[in-house]
Amino acid sequence: MQDKAIASAAHVNEGTFDGLPYCVVVGASVTRSIPLFAMGAEKGRDEVEQAVVTSARALRQAVGRKAASGLLRGYYGTFKLVRSRRRSGRTAIYGTWVEFAEASDAQAFLRDFPMFSNHNGGIA
Repeated sequence: MQDKAIASAAHVNEGTFDGLPYCVVVGASVTRSIPLFAMGAEKGRDEVEQAVVTSARALRQAVGRKAASGLLRGYYGTFKLVRSRRRSGRTAIYGTWVEFAEASDAQAFLRDFPMFSNHNGGIA
């Protein structure tokens, strides 16, 4: 039964980065200094990098077991787990959020898991 939920979540969560309209930040941003010796490699990277994550394990790590279970079972509609990296000078900022297709799905997720409304005040 669990394998079906994971398989269907991978189907819902797959594809290119199209950006669903309602975002909920699910983790505090992490800031890292880029060492001077790594700046040469940074020139080949984009200033902003975003990736849709399709792993059920990564989803559980980002939002917790209960929230991931609800997302995987489709309780909150279509979603994407997105990780990003933004470079500003010698600083890289990493963030993770869940995107929802419908505002009502994002609001239901925040209602059921209010701890995520503390990161950005709700839906972005």
